[in-house]
Amino acid sequence: QALGTVGGNDYHGTQKQYSVFFGDTWQVTPELTLDAGGRWENINYDVFNQTFAAGFSPTGADGNALTLFDNNVPSIGPVYNTKRSYKMFNYSFSAAYEFSDQFNAYIRYTNGKKSPDFGGIVAINTPAQIATVFPKPQQIQQVELGLKYQEGAINLQLFPFYSKLSNVNTPQS
Repeated sequence: QALGTVGGNDYHGTQKQYSVFFGDTWQVTPELTLDAGGRWENINYDVFNQTFAAGFSPTGADGNALTLFDNNVPSIGPVYNTKRSYKMFNYSFSAAYEFSDQFNAYIRYTNGKKSPDFGGIVAINTPAQIATVFPKPQQIQQVELGLKYQEGAINLQLFPFYSKLSNVNTPQS
């Protein structure tokens, strides 16, 4: 905060989230197991931003230019309302195979979305932004491989994976 500026919160709002999860496992053969899972989400943001208009006064609110704490006398402007809604479906599939009592492996594919965080919606705070800025959810795709080997005192596990993230928001200063 700068000297003479209005303090306190200049926004408030709500984030409502509804989710439904499901999943199942199928033992196809004694060696092969398949898994699937999903999540449906509905996320709603309702944010109110209070605006302020700059009101610099070279002599300050008290008429004395040497009292710097009151040289910026902003006035309260309109409150702007930003509403955004996101409906997303995320899912994951995997297959596990037991090659022997000592060695088994699995592979998993995941595809999902993550809505913008509350701070990203709060940043949409002017009439032009409210009319034109609709942040896209972050897209997440991942492939994972799991390898497990155990013989006597040796227990080795390896889990390489590849992730691809799209629509990653970067904050602007």
